[in-house]
Amino acid sequence: MNGIQEVASSILAGSTKICFANFGETRLPGLCRAGGPPNWEHMAKNKTVFGIALAEIAIGSVTLLTNLASLLFSYNTKNYNVFIFVIATASVSFMLGVGLLNQRRAAYQLLIYFSSVVLLSKLLIAAGIISLDWTLETTLPASLKNSISLGYHAFIIFYLSQPNIKKLFIK
Repeated sequence: MNGIQEVASSILAGSTKICFANFGETRLPGLCRAGGPPNWEHMAKNKTVFGIALAEIAIGSVTLLTNLASLLFSYNTKNYNVFIFVIATASVSFMLGVGLLNQRRAAYQLLIYFSSVVLLSKLLIAAGIISLDWTLETTLPASLKNSISLGYHAFIIFYLSQPNIKKLFIK
């Protein structure tokens, strides 16, 4: 296996079916992993990590589906190198969300790393030091999209870097 396959298998290890766990009157869905279901007590206590994981899964899923649909219906306006980049980053986002649900340390570390890269790039864009090709822009105004992205990724770095959260990802 190459490095990317090892990371992907580490993040997704054993997640093949949906499990449910009951906590009082709350029923929480998630992906099972080898050795049983995820530690739902962790997710029940830490709804913020659960929310970040779901957000990453949603971002990745929506981006993948809309871009693949645009290709299928010949609506894609992106160059193929940009299209492949978008598909790759959406896939990584989805896998990181699944990895967080399964409490994978690799997913935790990679999410902090990629959030740092995005945060730095957004700051450089805001400072006018770099600019993006128009093919990466969406229908949202660039300033709004960059502001949301800046806040989201700064929050991820801040929240996941807390010592009590870091302890949750020991595998």
